[in-house]
Amino acid sequence: MTREEAIKKLERRLSNMKFVDDVYVDCVDGEALEMAVKALKREQQLLDAGYQNTTVDFYIGGRLFRAKEIAQ
Repeated sequence: MTREEAIKKLERRLSNMKFVDDVYVDCVDGEALEMAVKALKREQQLLDAGYQNTTVDFYIGGRLFRAKEIAQ
């Protein structure tokens, strides 16, 4: 499975979940699914930056990170 396929499946699962009083109501934890989607998207951003020889900035927990692939 590719990252794109995983993101689509997880987002589809999230869209089918019920959200009541700021809490997901389902047997699977919606917050964990959201975190998984964000992590997969961030990983794809980092890989894309490497392919395009660019720098990518992203936040984790309110902290700013900057990443650039270094040629080996």
